[in-house]
Amino acid sequence: MIDEILKVNPLHPAHHFRIHLWDGSNAANALGSAALCGESAPMIAHMWHMPGHTYDKLKRYAEAAWQQEASSRADHAYMMHDRVLPDQIHNYAHNQEWLIRNLSNIGRAKDAVALAKNLLELPRHPKYNLVTRSGKSANYGRVRLFELLERYELWDETIQLADTMYLEPTDAAAEQVKRLRLIGLAYAGKDDTKKLAQTIALLKKLPAKSKPAGEQPKGKGGKGGLPGLDAFAARDNAIKELQMLEKLISDDPTSALGDIKAIKNVSPATQIRYYHDAGDLAKAELLAKQASDSAKGQVAPLAVYVEMLHANEKTKECAEAFERLRKISGSIDSLETPVFKRLAPVAAELKLPADWRVPTKFPSDFGKRPSLDSIGPLVWQPTAAPMWSLSDADGRPLSAKDYAGKPTLVIFYLGYGCPHCIEQLRKFTEQQKSFADAGISIVAISTDAADALKRALNGDGLKIPFPVASDPKHVVFQQFRAYDDFEQQPLHGTFLIDAKGMVRWHDIGYEPFMETAFVLNEAKRLLALQN
Repeated sequence: MIDEILKVNPLHPAHHFRIHLWDGSNAANALGSAALCGESAPMIAHMWHMPGHTYDKLKRYAEAAWQQEASSRADHAYMMHDRVLPDQIHNYAHNQEWLIRNLSNIGRAKDAVALAKNLLELPRHPKYNLVTRSGKSANYGRVRLFELLERYELWDETIQLADTMYLEPTDAAAEQVKRLRLIGLAYAGKDDTKKLAQTIALLKKLPAKSKPAGEQPKGKGGKGGLPGLDAFAARDNAIKELQMLEKLISDDPTSALGDIKAIKNVSPATQIRYYHDAGDLAKAELLAKQASDSAKGQVAPLAVYVEMLHANEKTKECAEAFERLRKISGSIDSLETPVFKRLAPVAAELKLPADWRVPTKFPSDFGKRPSLDSIGPLVWQPTAAPMWSLSDADGRPLSAKDYAGKPTLVIFYLGYGCPHCIEQLRKFTEQQKSFADAGISIVAISTDAADALKRALNGDGLKIPFPVASDPKHVVFQQFRAYDDFEQQPLHGTFLIDAKGMVRWHDIGYEPFMETAFVLNEAKRLLALQN
C-alpha cells in the first residue's frame, strides 16, 4: 500500500510509517524511506529523527548522526521561532543524547563533549528539566559527559571541569561517588599520586553504611550510579578501584592484577586498560576483541583492539584490524585524543600516513540531502525579547528601554482580581532585595487598566517595591506569547531577560510561577554562562 502511495507522491510522509514497520525486524527494508523521510516534512524534527533508527540498527553511525543532528536543528528552529524552552519539546532530550552517543561512536569526541556540555547549559525548570530528573536534558548531559570523558580518557578536560557546573557535586550519594571516581581516574591518568590519594580520602568520608530499609538510595546505571550497586556499595567499589590505580602507577603494577578482578561494573575499555597496564596483555587483547566484536562500527573499541594486537606483537592481525578502523575513521575529529594518539607508532610501523583517517563517503542509498545549516541552528539559543512600551498606574511611560543593558525579570500577571497572582507578587516582593543584590531588576505587567491598577497599588494590601505597567488590551502579553490564542485570554508569564535583551528563561501557563528561589538561582547560573 505504501508503494502505491509513493508512486503518486514520492515524498509522502508515509515514509515515517514504513520506518516504524521495519524498525524491529529488518531495518534494511526501510532504507528507501530513510533517505526521503526528512524531506517529506522538513520542518518536523521527528521526521529527521526516525531514519536515525534505521541507520543505527544497521551500525551506520555516521548517517545516524547526520539524521539526529538534522532533527536537532529542526527542533531548534521551531523552539526559537515559537519561544519554547528545549525540554518542553517531546523527544528533544532523547534525540540530543542519542546524537551524542553516535558522535562518540564515530570518533567525534570533541563535538560530543561540546554537545553534552550544551545540554547542561540549557535553561532548567522544575517541571521540564532538572539534573535529578531522568530523561531530561540536564540529566542526559551529565550522564553522557561522564561517559565521554572516561571513554576517550580526556583527563585534562575532566580536571578542568571538576570544579565547574558541568561536573558539580550533587546531593545524591550515587552521583557523589560517580563524580569522585571519575576525578580519581583523571588524576591516575595524569600520574598525580598526591591528588589521587586526596580523592580516595574524599570518597572515604562519604557515608559508609546503608540507611535503614526503605530509605536506601539506589544508583542505577543511566541515572548516575553503578548498575546493581547501591550508593554505599558503589563507594566501596570506587575506593578499591582507585587504590588499585595507586598500585598500577607504582613501581610494581603487576601487584594490581588480583585487585582488578575484584572490581565491579567497570566499562570494557577501562578494564582493558587496567589489564594492559598491569602486564596481562593476553587478557587485555581478549577483552578488546570481545568489546570490538560487540560494538561493530564504533571507532573507539576498534582502536583499542588495534593497540592491544600491537602490544601482543600480532602484526598481521593488527594490520587487518587497522584497515577496518580506517574504513570508518573519516569522522574522527582529532588524532590527538589519547585513544587514537597511541596508534601513531602503530601507524608508523605499518607505513601508514601520519593522518591515517580516510574521508567518509555516504553510500548512494543515503540519497541527496539538504545542508544541515538550511534546517536550523546547531544549538538552541535565546531569542531577543520583544521591545515593549506601556504606562504605569500614574500614566508615566515604562518600557523595555528603561531596562536596557541590565538583567531583568518581567512578570506578567492577571490583575488584582487573581489571588494566585497576588501571592506570586508577594513572593517576589519578599525576594526583591536578593534579586537586586544579584544585579537583576524586576518589573511587572498587569492586565489591569491604569485606574484599577492605581486603586490596587494604593490600597491597604501588598506594597510592591518594583514598577508595574498596565496592559489592559494584552498587547505586550501577546508579544511575549503569554496569551492563549484559542481561548483569547492572557496567561501568567515570568521571563528572565539578560543585559543583551535576550530571553534566557521563561515560564508561561495557567498558573503563576511561584518558586522564587529556583528562578533566582537559575538566573544566576544562566547569566554566569555569558561570562
